[in-house]
Amino acid sequence: MYNICKCVINYLLFAAVWLCLIFTNGIVNAQVNQVVNDGSNTAPVIFPPTDCVYKWLNDNTSIGLAAKGTGNIASFTTINKGYAPAVANITARVVSYAYQTIGTTTYAIDLIDYSQAGVISVPSASLQGTSPDGSVVYFAKGTDNRTLYKVDGKNNTLLATIPVRDGFYNGSLINGVKGLLFSLDGSKIYTYSAQAKAVIVINTVTNAVERLINLNPAITTYNGLMLMSPDATLIYIMGGSLSTPNQSVLNIVSTVTNTIVSTVNLGQGQGRMFLTTDGTKLFINSTAAGPSSVLTQYDTATGDISNVPIPNGMSFSTISPDGKKIYLTQDTKVEYGYPIHILDVKTGNVTPANLGFTYVVAGYGFSPNGEVIHFRELATGTIKVVSTKTDVVIATIKQSPVVGINVIDQQTLTNYDGSKMYVTTYAGVNNTEKRKYLQVIDYKTYTVTDSIPLPVDGGPIVPTKAPYPCAGSAINFSITVNPPPLVIAVTGTLTNVDAVYGTPGITTSFTLSGTNLPTGVIVTPPAG
Repeated sequence: MYNICKCVINYLLFAAVWLCLIFTNGIVNAQVNQVVNDGSNTAPVIFPPTDCVYKWLNDNTSIGLAAKGTGNIASFTTINKGYAPAVANITARVVSYAYQTIGTTTYAIDLIDYSQAGVISVPSASLQGTSPDGSVVYFAKGTDNRTLYKVDGKNNTLLATIPVRDGFYNGSLINGVKGLLFSLDGSKIYTYSAQAKAVIVINTVTNAVERLINLNPAITTYNGLMLMSPDATLIYIMGGSLSTPNQSVLNIVSTVTNTIVSTVNLGQGQGRMFLTTDGTKLFINSTAAGPSSVLTQYDTATGDISNVPIPNGMSFSTISPDGKKIYLTQDTKVEYGYPIHILDVKTGNVTPANLGFTYVVAGYGFSPNGEVIHFRELATGTIKVVSTKTDVVIATIKQSPVVGINVIDQQTLTNYDGSKMYVTTYAGVNNTEKRKYLQVIDYKTYTVTDSIPLPVDGGPIVPTKAPYPCAGSAINFSITVNPPPLVIAVTGTLTNVDAVYGTPGITTSFTLSGTNLPTGVIVTPPAG
């Protein structure tokens, strides 16, 4: 019995090794570097198995590989007719998309090489939101707010149309507030209906409106901007009366019970809302009686309300994600180079931030982790990156020279993880010609990596705000091709020659030949 078992085990081990050799021979993982000789074939490059698509870029086409391609790299015959090894560095990423509308056509933009990778089959499509896992993207048709178009985020095909009889709020991405809110698992969409004065609940499995959560009918108007608590159990929406503009009501809706759980009367008018990342504080920017604006602070745990006054001559710009700092700007001519002021919410102290600006600043934005804020100075085409901890400029980004300094307008968006910033810049050249560019900024090195001309009638390139389903780290590897081997051939043998002074001597010779010689050959005779 022992011998039989031993034989079986040995056989299985042999078979396993044999199978491994069969299935791994000539195939390399994408992460493995290769070194081959000129004229030899490379091993096929196989990317990790996934239902997403890998796209790769090659920085050295002289080895016989194209500059870019999609999917696995088949074996190819290498080329190197030089004298030194030729190295090709290859970077592969899974394809992910942003969106841009030109005229009435919306294109999916490949974020690897910024080419048009497909057309969204929704005329004048406007991006409304992305499912939490990034696999589904929702669009509206122009200003039509009665149909949601559900699109596959991997291949840009239309999955379903969702009729919304009462209409939905489609002013997406206003000051970071989205028209569509999602449950954590993406199975529910919450949006506001001005016609029904209700929060609409859409089931993304059945692709239909599931219910309406009616809001207080006594409130004549709602601004439609909604925020959701980090755990997705509460929705905050502002309402008020046009006849009493300095009064507003904060409505708090439970997504668990689908009811209004609280209404809070505020003494100020409606405005933008900001929720801290931990969900403990809600800020409403509104206008009080008199020249100063005021920021209302609502404690979501205790229900306490307090006001943060904004000094005269200052305008509210934004608030840090942790709710500790408020960034203010001056509307009038900037003096002393201090267009930005920072208000400490806890102490009420206002401090000018000497960030080196000499002109009025336009625009702002935070990295997703809230550790940096960037300000844009249109007159100089400069972006300054400021630490929210120290209020010190940590990087100055001068945009590509092709943009010039006559910037008419800019729209700045970051991708979901904050690694890249996309600045759509509308610039004037020589006060006559107008051009539009996409500036791609690497947020790790704070450098402009691409400056891409765009159609003047095109909108900004808008990345999704959710992690793309195929998002992941880039795969980097190299293929090194050695030159042909150096060959030197010698034919013939020199013999000793005796010579008599005054008489001609006899000759003897040899022949030397070579291939792939980087330099000439030096023949050195022996001593004597």
